[in-house]
Amino acid sequence: MIFLIYPALLIMISGSVIIVRPQILNFGRSFVNSGTSWRLFCEAKAKPRPNITWWNPRGLLLNESQVLIEQDDPNKVQIIISTLNITNNEREWRYWCLAQNKHGTAHQRIDFCKKPVHGVSWPIVAWSTSLCLVLLVLAVGLSLYIKNWKRNEGTQDHTVIKNSQESDQSDENMYTAMPNTFSISDDELYENI
Repeated sequence: MIFLIYPALLIMISGSVIIVRPQILNFGRSFVNSGTSWRLFCEAKAKPRPNITWWNPRGLLLNESQVLIEQDDPNKVQIIISTLNITNNEREWRYWCLAQNKHGTAHQRIDFCKKPVHGVSWPIVAWSTSLCLVLLVLAVGLSLYIKNWKRNEGTQDHTVIKNSQESDQSDENMYTAMPNTFSISDDELYENI
């Protein structure tokens, strides 16, 4: 008789008989509808076929269903999935999946949170990303507009001063370039004062 021992299973080879202790392969929970019910699932394998039961802190739960994944062949390792439906009024915070056959037992604990964990809502992610991009473009555009406005404001003031100086100079040139067409004597000038 040869024994091969692995962490989760014991295989005993005696001629053509292989005995495998139960091993839980997968477990978890899924949200069923509108916050009132959940489904727990537990997948286990063993040879011979394991029996899966569900426990809560108060005792054994009976409303389970089991589905055989592979054919019911006594010469193969059997894989089975058990599901447990839970409504809001009977929900506990901790459950145990217990897989057992005549060679051993395996168990796994499933803890609940108050609200079910949902997947990523891609429309919300898309809208949020779009909104962030629009706000970013507006912020960059506004900052460029303000920067350009401040730069033009200083240039505009300088241009106004420069233009007024040019007009003053042109006025002086105009007066100096005009010929004196009438004459006033110095006596007449002082009389008007």
